[in-house]
Amino acid sequence: MFLKSGYRAARGLSRADLCGKTAFRNAWKYVFAEETRVPLLKIQVLDAILKWTNPLLERTIMKFLKRMLCMLLAAVLLVGGIAVFAAPSLTIAAVNDAFLPLSAAYMPTRIGGEYFVPYGVFSSGGLGVRASYDGSQQMLVMSGGSRTLTYLIAQGYVYDQNMKSYDTPAYSLNGQIYVPVRTICSVFGLSYSLIQSTSAQILRICGSGASQTDSAFLNANKARLSELVDAYNGNPPAVEPVQQPEEQQHKPSLVYLTFFNCPGVHTHEILDILNESGRKATFFLSLGQETDPALLRRIVGEGHAVGLAVNASKITPEALVESANRANALLLEETGMTTRIVTPLGGSEAMTGGQLEALIGAGYRLWDTTLDSRDHELSSYRAANTVTTAFSRTDSPVVVRFRDRDATVPALRTVLGYMRTNGITSAGVSVLRAPINARGDVR
Repeated sequence: MFLKSGYRAARGLSRADLCGKTAFRNAWKYVFAEETRVPLLKIQVLDAILKWTNPLLERTIMKFLKRMLCMLLAAVLLVGGIAVFAAPSLTIAAVNDAFLPLSAAYMPTRIGGEYFVPYGVFSSGGLGVRASYDGSQQMLVMSGGSRTLTYLIAQGYVYDQNMKSYDTPAYSLNGQIYVPVRTICSVFGLSYSLIQSTSAQILRICGSGASQTDSAFLNANKARLSELVDAYNGNPPAVEPVQQPEEQQHKPSLVYLTFFNCPGVHTHEILDILNESGRKATFFLSLGQETDPALLRRIVGEGHAVGLAVNASKITPEALVESANRANALLLEETGMTTRIVTPLGGSEAMTGGQLEALIGAGYRLWDTTLDSRDHELSSYRAANTVTTAFSRTDSPVVVRFRDRDATVPALRTVLGYMRTNGITSAGVSVLRAPINARGDVR
């Protein structure tokens, strides 16, 4: 009887009372106001409260529990993920099917999430890439096949043989010049991969000489990898600058620097640069061209050679020799000396046999240029790159042609810096040297 009355009384509470701010207070006052020894009454009254009071309470509690559970799972996954997927701290470089030495000259690094290696990694052999670094100008030139990349370290600028620029520059760190692996591999047709092992990460760069897959390479070199890791843990590579190994590359046995359209507006600057670098050159005067006598005397006075640039098109052999003799007479009047060196503007192959025999019979020696800088139509960077790239691909003498143009002076500075860095010698054209021409005539 008491139980039924209590339960009905609980149900008799108005819905407004149960759902208001004092719902729980009113309910609990009723439950404990009477002296009851029947626990079931309290249970039934509380059940009624849960059914008739705020219906959002259960949903609120469940939502809170779900949020806590999600946060707990995320924390477990994060901690577990770090523990499981943490990469080894050591990264070792490999080229094709062999590891590179464990030294600062070959150790990879990451900058901005991208992998970089010292440029010696690419020029170490087997990848077909050559590298030349001019420390005085902070310029790195990497070449392979018909492709080149020129890095201007201080300016943070990089461009290829077509003057296309790239976003990722090279960096100078701890005495090493680091280049981006992704860019170098893309330009020179190479590939790279990251091989994970329990003890180290391997940055492997492959060219045509690679014969193993990554998994086969790792299995075949487990012992070597273990040796490298042990050496690293016992004797880490020194952070002091390590001298780059001497790189084997081509360079001309001798360079003849020649200038056409001189004297001109830039000839004084050209002479100043040559004087600063201690280089001698040859200036070819065009027949009939007006000259500055004072500038002409400076060319001769500073020890440079002078030659005659002749136009052999539509002219008889006799007239060709006569025009060369007149130019020599003018040169003698202005400078007190003559020259026996001539170069055909269209090349010796464009001359007739009669013209060739007439000039040689008159005591002239025939020279051709073998490399055109194209400084009359290219920017200074591209003109210099044309010359230095050609230098890196030959061991023969080179007769390089410059002009008196706006691009000539900065291009010449770059070329002379490259020659100084690579120990390339130069000389002026002389009648005492065997002529270089397309006909192969050394008379």
